[in-house]
Amino acid sequence: MKVVTAARDELFPWGWDAAHRLQRVALFGATSACGRELLRMLLEAGHPAERLTLFAAGARTLEWHGEVYPVHAYPAAAPAVELAFLMTDPGDAREQGRMLAQRGARVVDLSGAWREDRDAPVVVPEVNAQAISTFQPVYAMPVGGVALVASLLHALDRLVGLEDVVATVLESAAASGLEGIVSLRREVQGTERRAPARNPFAGPLAGNVFPFDPRCEGEGGESAEHRFAVDLRRVLGRPELPVEATLLQVPVERCSAVAVSVALGGDLDRAEAVRALEEVSGVAYHAEPDGPRALECAGTDLIHVGRIRTGSRGSRSLCFFAVGDRLRKGAALNALQVASRLPVG
Repeated sequence: MKVVTAARDELFPWGWDAAHRLQRVALFGATSACGRELLRMLLEAGHPAERLTLFAAGARTLEWHGEVYPVHAYPAAAPAVELAFLMTDPGDAREQGRMLAQRGARVVDLSGAWREDRDAPVVVPEVNAQAISTFQPVYAMPVGGVALVASLLHALDRLVGLEDVVATVLESAAASGLEGIVSLRREVQGTERRAPARNPFAGPLAGNVFPFDPRCEGEGGESAEHRFAVDLRRVLGRPELPVEATLLQVPVERCSAVAVSVALGGDLDRAEAVRALEEVSGVAYHAEPDGPRALECAGTDLIHVGRIRTGSRGSRSLCFFAVGDRLRKGAALNALQVASRLPVG
């Protein structure tokens, strides 16, 4: 098995350095869309293949750049690792996280299970990295739309304050995992009858738009809109902030988008707003009136923001449009950014 070592540290601003590459790392749910993305990112960052252990519901293999990586069935006991990422069914992730933490591993949960635990910080590192501590064993990732806009909203909150947030989240097929991506591809290609797959959507997605199905979140019957609001408040540290969200399922494979309108606590002209959002770490500003666009943004680590304009409520309101890859900053990249800040050794 070849070890990928070509990556240079400077190519990975989330900080996966030589010390991190000494860790034994486990991926639970490695065959999921997010698991595959995370594996690829770790290998690109030079993490030795022999220090990666992959798990899924059943034993199989994954292939990347001609190399084959074994995937093991979920173990009955926690493996001896320093770091684990959970991308499994939320019910399984609760027990897996508990076992791993008891054995001394740090756990980053992408399943949604640990978001319900008030002791597990929900983290977007550009906003609340202070929540990452030496003694905290489990960290939860927010819903993907929150990871795409939290740092932008945080910048505005620090500058003039936020009074309320209204967000329309356009969720890509990737928000429903590998099944969502495969279902959309088959619909677009007209092969869904010939090669049936379990469709995670409420109806045909190609050429369609409909409210995002809360079942995709798999959490306690809460609506996806409610989950977005709760996670955004937790990340921003603003428990009383009014947040109104509408989540829509759109026929886009990878990139989700968020149209945001905010009421501000002070006056802010457009030019100043553009400067403030441009300076946020990991953000690319698009000056063109028809950008950013989901297709061109797919596969990138950046949050792409554009259409920044004063809102209809005057200088104390602002609108913008943000796009990001649902499998990158919306999930795997955010998880790696958290893991890179955990104590090593």
